[in-house]
Amino acid sequence: MRYTFIILLLFLTTIFQGVSAIYTSAQAGDFNNINTWVGGVVPTSVDDVIVEHNVYVGFNTSIKNVTINSGGILRSNAASVNFTMTGNLNIQVGGEFRGIDIGNNLNLVFTGTSVFTNNGTASFKNLTVNGTLTLNSSIGGGLLNTSSININGTLNCQANTISVPALSALTFWGGSTLRLDNAGGVDATISGLGTITYNVGANYYFDSNVNALGMSSINTVNDMTFDGCTVNTIKTLTITGRLLNGVSNGIIGDVSTSNTFTLTGNVTGNGLRTQIGNIKVTGNYQNYGRLQFPGTVEVSPGATLGVTTGVDFIMMNNAKIINDGNITCVRFRAQGIATINENGNTQIQTVFTDAANLVQNSGTFTVAGTTTISNGSYNFNHLNVSGDFTLDRDIIIEGDLNVTGSLTSSANQLDLQNGGNTISFGGTIDLDDFIINGATTLSGTDVIVNDITLNAGTFDIEDNYLRIDNNITNSGGNIDATDNDSEVRFTGNAVDITIPANSFVSNAFGNLTLNKNAKITASNNYTVNNVFSMFNAGLIFDLLNYNFIINGTVTYSNGDFDATDDASTITIGGNGALSFPPLLSSECGNLTLTRNGTVTLGNNLTVDGTLTLNNAGLVFDVQTNTLTLNNPIVSTNGALDLTDDASTIDFAFAVQQVFQMEHSYLAKLEICQ
Repeated sequence: MRYTFIILLLFLTTIFQGVSAIYTSAQAGDFNNINTWVGGVVPTSVDDVIVEHNVYVGFNTSIKNVTINSGGILRSNAASVNFTMTGNLNIQVGGEFRGIDIGNNLNLVFTGTSVFTNNGTASFKNLTVNGTLTLNSSIGGGLLNTSSININGTLNCQANTISVPALSALTFWGGSTLRLDNAGGVDATISGLGTITYNVGANYYFDSNVNALGMSSINTVNDMTFDGCTVNTIKTLTITGRLLNGVSNGIIGDVSTSNTFTLTGNVTGNGLRTQIGNIKVTGNYQNYGRLQFPGTVEVSPGATLGVTTGVDFIMMNNAKIINDGNITCVRFRAQGIATINENGNTQIQTVFTDAANLVQNSGTFTVAGTTTISNGSYNFNHLNVSGDFTLDRDIIIEGDLNVTGSLTSSANQLDLQNGGNTISFGGTIDLDDFIINGATTLSGTDVIVNDITLNAGTFDIEDNYLRIDNNITNSGGNIDATDNDSEVRFTGNAVDITIPANSFVSNAFGNLTLNKNAKITASNNYTVNNVFSMFNAGLIFDLLNYNFIINGTVTYSNGDFDATDDASTITIGGNGALSFPPLLSSECGNLTLTRNGTVTLGNNLTVDGTLTLNNAGLVFDVQTNTLTLNNPIVSTNGALDLTDDASTIDFAFAVQQVFQMEHSYLAKLEICQ
C-alpha cells in the first residue's frame, strides 16, 4: 500500500509540472526564493507571475507571463541576468520593470508570441526578441546611452515608438521582421540618435492594404544600416543621418505602390548595393556604393544626390528621375525604358550605358569627364558636354546642345529633333550623322560631321565653321553660312558627292573650303563673299551650268575647278587686288569681272563663252599668259592689261568687232580667222 501511494504521488507530480499556474509575490525578496511567493513555490517557465513587491532576479530565469502591479518592481541583483519570457509583459500604473539598476542589469528576452504593455515604468539595458513581440506601448524612455535592442524574430510596432538614444543600438538580425501594419491609421515611429541596423536576411514589412501611412518618419536617426536586407512596401520613410549597407546588398522599397523613401539633411550611404523603390532627396545624399532604383528618384530644389567614383547609378526598367536639384554620378546606367524630368542638372562623369530607351523630357543633362554612351537609344531635352563624350549609339536632342569639351561619334546619329535648338561650343564636336529637324543655331567652334541631314528649318552656323566629311542630305532644311566669318569645309574620303539644291541660305558662303579627295558637283549658283579655297590634288569641283561668284580672295594649292560648261559663269566681284590662281585649269564657260581692283590671271585660259568686264576700277592683267576668247568681249567699263611682252590675247572667232572698251594695252594681238 505504501509503495502504491509513492508511485501515485510521483505520477501526479509529473503531470502537474507541465501545467501552468499563477503565482503572486508575498513579500520582497529573491525571485527564486520560495518565501517570496504565496504558497511557497518558485514559479517555473510555464507559470505566470504577479509582482506586487520588490523582487530581485539573481540568475537566468524563464517565465511565461508577467504582470507588475502598482508598487511592484522587477529588477536584478546581479551584474547581468537574462529574464526570458514566452508570454506577455504587462506593467500596470505604479509598477516598474527595472532592466537597468546600479551596476546590475536585467536582460529581457522574448522567445514566444508576446505582447508588451506599459502603463507604469520600464527601463531596458538589453532587450532581445527571438520570437514575436507586439508593442501596445512605446519603448525608449528608459533606454540609456549604452542600451541594446536586438530583434531576431518579429517586432510589431503597431502605433508605437521605439526611441533609440545616442550610443544605443536597435539591430534587426538575419531572419527578423519589423512590421508596421497598423490598421488604426496612426504612424509607428523609430527615432533617436542611435544606430539602427538591418542585417542580412532582415525584412522591413508594411501591409499595403491597411489605411495607414506606415512608418511615416524615421526622422532623427543618425545611423541606419541595411546589410543585405529587404525593406518592402514603405509608404513614407525618412532619414537624416547615415544610410549604410554594411558589406552586403540592401533592397529598400517596393514600387508596386506609391511608397517613398525620403532622405533629408546630410545623408551618406555605402555598401555594395542599395536598391530603393522610390526615393526623394530633400537634403544632401552622397552614396558610396551602387545605387539602383526601379521606381522614381525625386530631387527637390536645392537638394543634391551624388553617387561617387567607381560605382553605378542605375535606372532600372521604367524608372523615372524628377530632378529639380542636382544629381552627380560617375557611372550612369539605364537598364531599360527610363524617363528624366528636370529643372535642375544631372551630371555624369565616365560611363553611360544600357538604356533600351532613355527619355529626358525637361532640364539639362550634363556629361563630364571621359564618358562613353553605348547600348540602346537616348533622347535628351538639353545636353551639356563638359568632358570627352563618345557616342556608340544614336541620340536625340529635343532642345539645346552645349559642348565645352568634345563630343564624338564614329558611326551613329545625333538628331536635333525640334526647332529652336542652340548648339554652343567651346570645344569640339565630331559626329558621324548629324540630323537637323528644325531651326538650329550654332555658337562656338570646330563642328565636324561625316553626314548631315537637313529635314526642316535653318541650321545657322553664325561665325563658326562646319566641316562635312562625307555628304549632305536635304529634304526641306538648309544651312545659313552667310556670316562673313562663317566657313563650310568639304573634306574627307574619296566618295563623290552632289550638293543638294537649296542646301544653303541664299546659296551663299562667308568662306568656302574644298579639300575633298573626290568630285563635288554643284546644284545651284553659289556666292563666296570672303575666301574661297581649294586644297586637294584629287579634288574636282564641277560647276555644271551654274554661276559661281567670288567677292573675296582665293587660296589655291591643288584641285580642278571644272567650269567648262558653256552655260557656266565665273564672276569675280568685290574690291581690291586679286591674284586669280590656276584653279580653272585651262578653260571656262563664261568669265565676268566686276571687281573694283586688279585681277591677275594665273595661267593660260580659254573662255568658251563670253568675257565680260564691268567696273570702271577694274584692270584684268593677263601677265605672261595667253587669254583665248571664243566670243567677243562685252565691256562697259574696265581695262584689259596685255602690256607684258609675253602676254597674248587670242581671238578664236570671226572678227567683226573684237571688243569695245575704254582702255586696252596690247603687247601682242593675234586674230585667228
